[in-house]
Amino acid sequence: MVQVKINETKKIEQLRISRNGIDYVADFIDGRLQGASREGDYTPISQDDYDWWHSVLKVHQHIDDVCQAMIGELPDDVRDSVNKDICDMVGNNDLDLFNLPKKFDEWASSLLGEHGYTMTIYPDSSIGFDTIEIK
Repeated sequence: MVQVKINETKKIEQLRISRNGIDYVADFIDGRLQGASREGDYTPISQDDYDWWHSVLKVHQHIDDVCQAMIGELPDDVRDSVNKDICDMVGNNDLDLFNLPKKFDEWASSLLGEHGYTMTIYPDSSIGFDTIEIK
């Protein structure tokens, strides 16, 4: 978890992204906030920057959650190909960030369908992430 202090409001917020219960936001952000001055335990950040990081992390958390659910269901011989396809699709480019989850979900559903599975995503903003069901 990275704690930030919004410059405009002085509100303290947290940025998070996790896999298997382990938060890796500091690794994900990869020092991009380290150049900022620190105020105790907080990194000052503008509202716009916070909103952008929050959106980026939410999108990547969704993709990671779908990947983890998928990989657990796919046959072993398909997993390496899936991992490569995922890396190619997500890359490091956020230019199409807000369309990426929809495109990714369509790709994931199609791939699972090829192997006889269906994927249903239940958006649940009350708990902050989606529930993914693969049958």
